[in-house]
Amino acid sequence: MFAAAKGSPGVTTTVAALAGSWPAHREALVVEADGSGGDLVVRLCPASEDAPGVHSEPTTVHLAAAARGGLSDRVLLEHLQRLPGSGEIRALVAPPSPFSAATALNSLVDAGLAECLSSLGSRDVLVDVGRLDPGSAELELVRTVGQVVLVVRPCVSSVIHTRELAAGLHDLEVEVSLMVLGEKPYPPAEVAAAIGVPSLVGVMADDPIGAAGFEGNSGRPRAWARSRLVRSAAMIADRLAPPPPPPPPATDGEEMVSRSAGNLSDESPSGVTAATSTGGER
Repeated sequence: MFAAAKGSPGVTTTVAALAGSWPAHREALVVEADGSGGDLVVRLCPASEDAPGVHSEPTTVHLAAAARGGLSDRVLLEHLQRLPGSGEIRALVAPPSPFSAATALNSLVDAGLAECLSSLGSRDVLVDVGRLDPGSAELELVRTVGQVVLVVRPCVSSVIHTRELAAGLHDLEVEVSLMVLGEKPYPPAEVAAAIGVPSLVGVMADDPIGAAGFEGNSGRPRAWARSRLVRSAAMIADRLAPPPPPPPPATDGEEMVSRSAGNLSDESPSGVTAATSTGGER
C-alpha cells in the first residue's frame, strides 16, 4: 500500500510507474483506494468510448454494489479495467467524485476489501490510498493490512507532515516504509533519518517528463520509456517483487543427457560446442 501525508503528492504516479515496470513473471494489479477521488479516470480517459483508455465504469462504486452479496476475488477481478500501454496492467479505479469514491470505499472496507486483496494469490496488488487522514476509510484499510509505504518529497514541509503521520501510524502498530521522490534539496538518507523511518524501499526519480507519460501526455513514447522515472521505477519494482520460482529439479533422464553432453564437450575439438556435437550425431 502506498500513501502520503499532506503536501506529499505523487502517490498515483508512483504506483502506476511501479506497476508498469513490474517483472514479467508476476502480475501487478493497481487498486485506487483513494476516498478523495480517483485520478486514473481523469488522466487516462479515452477520446471516445471505443478507444483504449480508462472509462467511467466499472469503478469502485460498481464493485461496492456487486459486493452487497459478498466480496470475493472473483467479483473484484470482474471489475478491473486495463490501463493503456503495452504492459496490459489491470486496475480497479475510483470515480473522480470524492463523495462517490469515499462512500464506495467505506462500503468495500466494511465488506472485507483488505482480506480480499490478500487472497489474490500470485498477483501483486499495488494499492494507492492517496492522502491518509484521521478517521478515513483509507486509514482503516491501512490499519487492517498493517503496513504502508509513505511517499515523501525531500523538502521541509513534506518531511514534517510525513514525520507526524509516521508517528501516528507507529502508534497504530502499522509498519511504515518510505519512498522518496527525488534527491534534492536533501539526500534520501537524511530524509529517512529526519522522519525516523529507517526502511527506505527506493528513490523514484523526480522527472516531470516521465511523469507526464502516466498522465496520457507522453508525446514521444520511446523517449518516455527511457526516462529517468521509468528506469528508477524498474529498479525498485525488481527489488519489491517476489523472485521468480526456482527451476524444477532435473529428472534422471535429463541428468543422463547432461552428463553425456559434458563428456562429448570434453572430447570435442576446440571451438565446437557440445550442442553442435550432439546435434551432429542425431
